[in-house]
Amino acid sequence: MDLKERRNALEITQEELAKIVGISHRTIQRHEKGMSQSPAVRELLERELSRMEKRIPNLN
Repeated sequence: MDLKERRNALEITQEELAKIVGISHRTIQRHEKGMSQSPAVRELLERELSRMEKRIPNLN
């Protein structure tokens, strides 16, 4: 699953995820569209989504 699919499965908005990880929602938009190449931000988003997914049984 890509970032957007994972975020949508968690039923959270870009704005909510941005607030949780401390970045702008525009940064999340760019990553979801493949327009950003920042590996550090990508890793941060992946780590947070993974953490959130583990808290919801049967999500995957």
